[in-house]
Amino acid sequence: MGDGVIMSFRITSRGSRANQLGGARVPPSVRFRRAGLQHKIEKNKSNVRRYAHARPAYFNFLTPAGLATIGSLFVAVIALAWFFIFSAKFLINNVTVAGGTTLTQPQINQAFYKLQDKRILGLVPGNHYLFLNKAALRASLQELFPQVAEVSQFKRKFPNELVFAISEKIPTFLLLAEDGRYLLDGSGVLLGEAVSQIPPEIVVLEHNLAGSDRRGRQIISVPVLNFARGVQKNWPAEWVFKPNEYAILEQEAAREFKIVLNEGWYIKADGDGAPEDIIKNLKVLLENEIGGDEKRQQLAYVDLRLPNRAFYCLKASACAKER
Repeated sequence: MGDGVIMSFRITSRGSRANQLGGARVPPSVRFRRAGLQHKIEKNKSNVRRYAHARPAYFNFLTPAGLATIGSLFVAVIALAWFFIFSAKFLINNVTVAGGTTLTQPQINQAFYKLQDKRILGLVPGNHYLFLNKAALRASLQELFPQVAEVSQFKRKFPNELVFAISEKIPTFLLLAEDGRYLLDGSGVLLGEAVSQIPPEIVVLEHNLAGSDRRGRQIISVPVLNFARGVQKNWPAEWVFKPNEYAILEQEAAREFKIVLNEGWYIKADGDGAPEDIIKNLKVLLENEIGGDEKRQQLAYVDLRLPNRAFYCLKASACAKER
């Protein structure tokens, strides 16, 4: 090449056979019949993969195996529905209560009827063999009968049997209310109506309230109960006169009591005071002012509401009419 000659050109694409042929496209029928291409196809036959046309999923259920599967699932659903919902065979209805309880058979039945009305997942009765547990039974019993403390020895027996024991709260107080006699536990919760013999060690309270609609609720405050329990506990054993009942005059602010004794007289006391101090002051008054049994039995009341002073009134005095 001589000096001063300049070469100028445009590079075209290597991959376009059509460009090499001046822009004309080779028909597929001609291109695939060429010996070179046929040789390449024959050589690579082993690498050819064939893909079957995918059928819609619902066509698979129309086969005998698919129909059999649908039938099996339908039968299983019916069987489960019968087992959990429609059949009473698996509902707990054979009950054994181990040990003693104050609850009657109709009362226990009532708790199980309440469980049956509570549907699990909106369908399964709450007393079904598989779903009934100790916590659910305890909650049902306590909702109806607050004296129930715990459920123990809980054991299910297939298909519909249950063995369990009931422990009950020990009543600490007997409340004489406007509409009857009621048992309270140590925290002032109304356990139920007192229908049997009352234990001699129970503390008797009196208050002008109705208890029939307050089952399971706290109706007497704990400080009031603690005061009455403290007086009962610290009362001297050698005194022949003893508290019969604690009339609650006010249990909120002042917490005033009228402690009625078995000799017919009573003590006015302030519930905010310590029970030990009230007994101490009463002892001083009896020894220094009242004296022997004869004058003590003539008492109408003793007022110990003030911490440093004590007053007493005899039945024959005018103050006895101002009770």
